[in-house]
Amino acid sequence: MTIFIQLLLGSLNFASATSLALAKCSFLFEDQFLLVVEDFISEQLNLIKDSISDIKKMHSESEILKAGQELLGAAIRLSSIYCRSINSNSDLMQTYQKDGISVNDGRKEVMPHIVHIASCTIENLYELGILAATGGGNLVTILNISWKGVVSLLQLEVGKEVMASKVNISNIILTLISLATDSLKLSAELWILQSPVGNTHLHSVTDTEARRSCIPIKFYLINAVRISSSYPFQAFRVYDDIISCVVKISTLRFVLSNQEHVKAASEALAEILEPTSFIFLCLLLSSGEAGLEFKLEVLDRLFPNINSASSEESADDVQGEETILGELFSSKREDRGILLFGRLAVLLNLLQNPSDLGAEVVLGISKKLDWLLDAMVQEDIYVSTLQAQFPNITRSDSTTNFTWKFMFPSMLHVMKMFLIAVAPSTAWMEVESFLFRNIVHPHPLCWELVLELWCFMVRHAQLDLVEQNINILCSLIKTLVPSNSISCSHKSLRKLARSLCTILEHVPQSTVELVYRNLLSGGDIISNSSVTTAILLQEGFPLHLLSEKSKKQAIMQITSVFSEFAMKLGERLGGLNSRCSPNVSSALPKDPIYLLSLILSQCQSEDLHQIEDECIHKVPKLAVAIMNAYRSATESSQRHYYSNLLSHALEAISYVSHRLRSTDIWEVLTTLDGLVTAGDSTLDEAPREFKPALASFLASLSAVEIPEDEGNAVSKAIWKLYHLILRERHWAGVHLGLASFGYFAARTSCNELWRFVPLDAALSFDTESGQKSDVEQFMSELKSFLVKEGALTSLSASKEEKNLLRREGLLQTEILRSYLQMPGKFSIRQEHNGKCCESHEMEIDANENGQQKIKYSDGIKEGMSLLKKGLSLLTDNFAKRQDGGLNPEQRNQLADLLSCLANTIDQVASFGHS
Repeated sequence: MTIFIQLLLGSLNFASATSLALAKCSFLFEDQFLLVVEDFISEQLNLIKDSISDIKKMHSESEILKAGQELLGAAIRLSSIYCRSINSNSDLMQTYQKDGISVNDGRKEVMPHIVHIASCTIENLYELGILAATGGGNLVTILNISWKGVVSLLQLEVGKEVMASKVNISNIILTLISLATDSLKLSAELWILQSPVGNTHLHSVTDTEARRSCIPIKFYLINAVRISSSYPFQAFRVYDDIISCVVKISTLRFVLSNQEHVKAASEALAEILEPTSFIFLCLLLSSGEAGLEFKLEVLDRLFPNINSASSEESADDVQGEETILGELFSSKREDRGILLFGRLAVLLNLLQNPSDLGAEVVLGISKKLDWLLDAMVQEDIYVSTLQAQFPNITRSDSTTNFTWKFMFPSMLHVMKMFLIAVAPSTAWMEVESFLFRNIVHPHPLCWELVLELWCFMVRHAQLDLVEQNINILCSLIKTLVPSNSISCSHKSLRKLARSLCTILEHVPQSTVELVYRNLLSGGDIISNSSVTTAILLQEGFPLHLLSEKSKKQAIMQITSVFSEFAMKLGERLGGLNSRCSPNVSSALPKDPIYLLSLILSQCQSEDLHQIEDECIHKVPKLAVAIMNAYRSATESSQRHYYSNLLSHALEAISYVSHRLRSTDIWEVLTTLDGLVTAGDSTLDEAPREFKPALASFLASLSAVEIPEDEGNAVSKAIWKLYHLILRERHWAGVHLGLASFGYFAARTSCNELWRFVPLDAALSFDTESGQKSDVEQFMSELKSFLVKEGALTSLSASKEEKNLLRREGLLQTEILRSYLQMPGKFSIRQEHNGKCCESHEMEIDANENGQQKIKYSDGIKEGMSLLKKGLSLLTDNFAKRQDGGLNPEQRNQLADLLSCLANTIDQVASFGHS
């Protein structure tokens, strides 16, 4: 050991012993003595700092580290004694009592020296902590003592205001966040980029390795959290960096969860780092020292407006790992791209744990639910929502278990729990507004999510609230349904009806009866109400939930009108002259034959027995008459009319084929065969509904006796018709043909199934040239189709399936963008607390010229104006009478009722336009 090392160790040991002795002195606060202690602590901390800086050059590293630890501990103890003497409420020194000796000279002159000793110690420990953080594993003890010393001195209850004015605490917090982020980046590089380029074998990260890497990151975060909890105002100054760190941790956890060899690292992040980072974020949002405006600013920074440009990299792309890390830790791309995953995870965490946040913050979070849907439409998140799995932590006793769950059901569960949490709070109005705004969301995944939330709400909410919301939806449907027709291309109205029908599956029977009386029951079924009837039946109105009386009434009303319609149409078709054009407007979906096919599709097997045989036997006869009229028609409008009727007739037959006579079905088959194989392309102009109806009709013939005689006209007819649909090369037609033939083949008594398959079936051709056909190829494809239809072999998506999902997500995003740019939109508006909430724009019914068909008369406008004025007068008078004999609970209930009334009036008023 050199003389220099001996002198250094001696100096450190002497300084340590001196510090311990000073802490016991009774004259510790004397003026002259304070000057000596001030210089002594400063010099000794500089000495140890210089020693640590050059420790790599010394041979006695362990001895120096040990002596340095003892000196740091003694210096921290001495400084803490001085720090406790600082009174933040005055400039006087508090009484210091040690070993029964009280010292209180009351001199103001000593206070600057005490403050300087404390601040000097904190600053030197801070610099030493940074030095140890970059010094490697041998300086872990110095790192630990330094940062814990900083935290312990800053967390002393007395003198916080004085310390905050003398020490740059915001910079200390920022430094800890930077150290945590740098350590996170190093760990990510170690986990993700540990295999050489081109090496197909990836080393799996073990649980021990992952936890070891997370420990230093958690150390920095915990110290930052402790300091921030004592100095929240200083933490607010660096909230941007806090948010960035939190989002990066959540994003990295997502990235790692998608790669099998680093799933242990994802679990370690979920267990060790994410909870700590979430506590850090909650400090900002729940602090009493921050105003509401600042907290809302934090939420806006957390969830900024999503860039319309799609993200450029996929989190699943293993080839782009370096790009992923570059984007993850880049300061220039935090508002889009891969970090959207982290922001989404943070929002889900906030939704899962709203109880510790204030009511105003929870209200602000509920206003970010639309941001969640905006994030879901991004193609990468769309793919992950459908196929990615994430670790879910469950703890029992001292053990921690991980269950990997898919993202979409987990997200749905979190939002359901949020609905329960905010139900009794002021945020419920915002959540309810969110549900109304997005009930016809144009993106299918977002619509599915919102619809699930609606179903959850109506299952568990009070009946009066459920019926109130259902009545609003019914009013909306009645307002949007046009007075003369319903266009099948009116997607938003149909989606709204489908949403209502799905929601009704989860409500009591009394509520279903209420909707039935409101929308379906009463009046002439061929009146304007049949438009609503057609839409609801088409979208799956739950007839099976009605009472037997209402169900029978609905069925008998439609079947009786159909019988009358069939008789009149049959008479007209019997004497039809090719020069006479039928009333084409009667081919609208409100035709009784269309309503019959719809109600048959919704009836369960036991309900079909309520329909009389006479009515059922009229359907095939009417179908034959329609086909004969189609063949005689010369104008395209006539053909379109009859083909539309024929489609509905075939659909109706497919539901009741088991109750029809074989001879009636044979007549339909032979007539249909003569129509489609006439050689003059008579069905080229048929509507798109015809081929699906034909496929359904043929599939239903599995229960009908079919002769297999090669010379029989019925056998030839069904063979030729199946040849027709199996030759279809459009992907949708191929699927319809396979589904129809697969169902028929599995249930029919026919033995010679090969006769149903043409030699030139679409799936008989080879995929390479498309020229060679082989029936065995078709049977192989049919078998594969039936196997895929019957079972799902794996829950994990393949790389090809992920690429398909990504392309589908990109297509959905483009469709959504085009939809939102379309003219002629309708917005559901609700007013909450004086602020209007705009919905996703909803397409209203428009005619072929693009003119809107919803327009209120002057009388309705005047009535709406009077309603608003009356409500305003009512609200003002109740507000002035605070002592009107109502207790606080009753006043709150009355305010809620008035608010709901205002929402309803605004919704109805917004349906019209000036």
